[in-house]
Amino acid sequence: MLLFIVSNILGSSIQITTLPLVILSPLQASGLVFNSICATLILSEPFTRYSLIGTILVCTGAALIAAFGAMKEPAHSLDELLDLLAKKTFLSWMACTALLIAGILGATKASSILQPRLKHTARVRMIRGVAYGCVRYELIYSEMGRK
Repeated sequence: MLLFIVSNILGSSIQITTLPLVILSPLQASGLVFNSICATLILSEPFTRYSLIGTILVCTGAALIAAFGAMKEPAHSLDELLDLLAKKTFLSWMACTALLIAGILGATKASSILQPRLKHTARVRMIRGVAYGCVRYELIYSEMGRK
């Protein structure tokens, strides 16, 4: 257990400080795949059809991000960023992104507050997980758009 904790802390520290975000995201996603495989092999957890589908989706998404996300874009100077801040289209894009994320998080929070009244089903948990995934995707996408 100590080896696992030390390797994760040390490995994550090296990854975060040396790799760009576009490469780091698929690398972290591939860690989920290895966790799923190791849980099946070491802990004898069942590897269901949903585990296989999730593993394939994570691998496909990581490959797409690694292939198409590593395109070089020029760095913006402070003057260019201030010019962007003065444009209405940039401000509306950022406002819409913030409203979308706030709306998804608000709906997710409302569903967890109302959950005692809702039937605690796998479908509700899946929808909540997809909502959190959408927020993470939107944050990564908006971060890549700024670079």
